[in-house]
Amino acid sequence: MSVIVTDSGFGEDDWSDGFAAPEQATPGVALALASDADPLALRDMLDNVAMIRIDFPSFADERGFTIARQLRL
Repeated sequence: MSVIVTDSGFGEDDWSDGFAAPEQATPGVALALASDADPLALRDMLDNVAMIRIDFPSFADERGFTIARQLRL
């Protein structure tokens, strides 16, 4: 089971529309980012993205939190 983090807290991930890599982004798409992605490269497309999923390859890998923070700023 995947967990989703939203503005209101943690919840079950019920997204079923799939994800695309940033280079395949179209308006309304949900993006899947690797844990080493550069969030600044996404700056121009964020207004048209429905959701962003960040990969956490291991429990101890905290790079995803850094990416999420940068995207929120």
